[in-house]
Amino acid sequence: MVGKILILFLKNKDIVIVDPVNAGEMYILDTQTGQDVYYSLSDSLKGINTDIFPFSFYHFYMGSYYNYKLENSRLKLSRQNLKFKGKTINKGTQISESKYVILGFFRSGLLGLYDKESNTTKYYGRYPLPVKIPFNRDDLGKLLQSFQGNIAYSHNHSKIVYCCSSFAYIACYRFTGRKLVFEWEHNVIPPPEVSIVDGFLKREKAFPRGGFSDVTTSGNYIFTSYWQTNIADSDTITTRNILVYNMNGERLATYKINSPLSSISVDLEGKSIYGVSFEYDPVIIRYNF
Repeated sequence: MVGKILILFLKNKDIVIVDPVNAGEMYILDTQTGQDVYYSLSDSLKGINTDIFPFSFYHFYMGSYYNYKLENSRLKLSRQNLKFKGKTINKGTQISESKYVILGFFRSGLLGLYDKESNTTKYYGRYPLPVKIPFNRDDLGKLLQSFQGNIAYSHNHSKIVYCCSSFAYIACYRFTGRKLVFEWEHNVIPPPEVSIVDGFLKREKAFPRGGFSDVTTSGNYIFTSYWQTNIADSDTITTRNILVYNMNGERLATYKINSPLSSISVDLEGKSIYGVSFEYDPVIIRYNF
């Protein structure tokens, strides 16, 4: 399965494109009825609004960046290998013709700016928590899980947003054309005290806990899927919300939701938020706001 299911919007038709299985398959879903039509690379897309092409995504398990293009009403797929010796990449997004922002756990920074023309990578990004970066590759891999998260790029504002899955931390960087420049960061709840034991990150305080399931940008806004767990009257209570920020990092809205969401996408014109829930069977959920 692809690391992140794609939910894309056609501009002039009320349908959604989802790519849930592999790089050569997709489904077109009617947002009103939920009926789906299956497409593969050999299918003709005549009659379908093509404003969303080209589009691309990073495939975690293949370690590659996939690009869809449309030629003569048929899909054409190309692949850019983003595997790095001795490094594990969680997420990647293309921000210009030759540059990609990659997320991992690197000794020199949380984010990497990869230039495929020069085959070089510069590292940026503050870690959500102050940690001592291990030099042992196995220990580095153990810490990788603690700082997994999601990234989203706003082409209109040239900004990359990182949200941590394990901690209630969000940060924003601006792409200047040559480098990433740190702009702002927020902790929704205070960061916990931590220590490294046998290469793993150990929390000294168990509660409260929070983290982000996904992040996306739309127009002038940043939408995040956020969870938080607290203890109240000896009961463990987990709440889930959609947190909305502007590009300057100000929180504008908090929407309560009743299911964990990943792979979120936003239709500003239709005032709808779409996401995938894996709480039971995987389903696509739409919320109106």
